[in-house]
Order: sequence, then structure tokens, then C-alpha cells
Amino acid sequence: MAVDTPSNRALACANDLIAWEQRLEQLLLDARAISTRVTQGNFQGNWNAMATYLVSTNGTQGATDANPVNTHPIVGLNVPANTLQGFSFMVNDFITFMTSTNTSPPQQNREATIETAIS
Repeated sequence: MAVDTPSNRALACANDLIAWEQRLEQLLLDARAISTRVTQGNFQGNWNAMATYLVSTNGTQGATDANPVNTHPIVGLNVPANTLQGFSFMVNDFITFMTSTNTSPPQQNREATIETAIS
């Protein structure tokens, strides 16, 4: 076991920062690939046309909508089309945030977007 010294703590923290940066770099590569797929596929129209359903009061899947509603979950995905579009915007925002040379990037509550999507 390493002795607990300021130097050892500094090295451990440096290693954590390097690992975190590597994960961010991979996220950026993934974001670029996803953004390209969404752009080339022009999927928003497909997502809007997919079958959707009402959510029952107990949170389970209810009746399928007669016509797709982009604010209702898509059957089989359980995520609305407008949320997928929001994810797409967030991916592009992340790319801009990560690659911008602007010292004052536009502020957006990304955490709220993620929390809304996973709740």
C-alpha cells in the first residue's frame, strides 16, 4: 500500500483526471458518429411517424394512439420522438461545447435535459 503523502494524493488525482479526459474524448468521438448518422439519416420524420402510446396513470403502457403523437412514447422505445430530437440537439451541443474556441460558450441546462429524459 502506498504511503499517504501529498505527492501520492496528487499523482492519484492526476491519474483520475487523465482517465476522465480519456472518457470525454471517447464521448466526443461517439457524439460525432451519432451526429453524422442522425444528419445523414434525417430520422426525425421517421421518429414522428412511429406508433406511439398513451401512458397509463400507473406508468405502464396504455392504448396505442390512433395517429402518432410526438410527445407520447414510441412503441418499443418508450421514449417520445421529441425527446429523441432533444437528444440529437444535446449531442450537437456537446460537440460544440467540446470543440468551441469561444471562451464563453452558450449556457444550457444540460443536466435538466438528461434528468427529464431518464425520469
